[in-house]
Amino acid sequence: MKLYLDTSVLGAMFDTDPAGRKEMTQLFFQTVRAHKDTLYVSDLVLEEIDRAPNQVRFRLMTLVRRIQPHVLSESHESLSLAQEYIAAHVVPASSRDDARHIAIATLAGSEALVSWNFRHLVNLRRKRLVHSVNIRLGHPLIEIVSPEEVVYE
Repeated sequence: MKLYLDTSVLGAMFDTDPAGRKEMTQLFFQTVRAHKDTLYVSDLVLEEIDRAPNQVRFRLMTLVRRIQPHVLSESHESLSLAQEYIAAHVVPASSRDDARHIAIATLAGSEALVSWNFRHLVNLRRKRLVHSVNIRLGHPLIEIVSPEEVVYE
């Protein structure tokens, strides 16, 4: 599978809360490696990592080098699609980066966007809104799932 990872999945490798999330994320990476899934991040993910404090940034970049995901570039088309998501209230305007992640993953043909962000991404209401925008604009549907859903598919 082609799986797009948002920054929350990478960051979870270094979290202590909530309990069990780090271990589930480790299991996620083991599972995708065993299944030979293809991992993707974007230049947006790298920008978000670059804004992290020094120690966190170093650990996240070390992880990125270890898992060797393909890096997708943001485009004018993905920025336009992100704006469509915001206009459709998929995510609030204050969470523009979440819309950008969805747009990049959608346009790259990812089968799923993997995230621990339950508030703005991994929830039924958001998924339905993303699908409605994608159908209206002729884009493919994308699954938005937590790492746990990939492990227990």
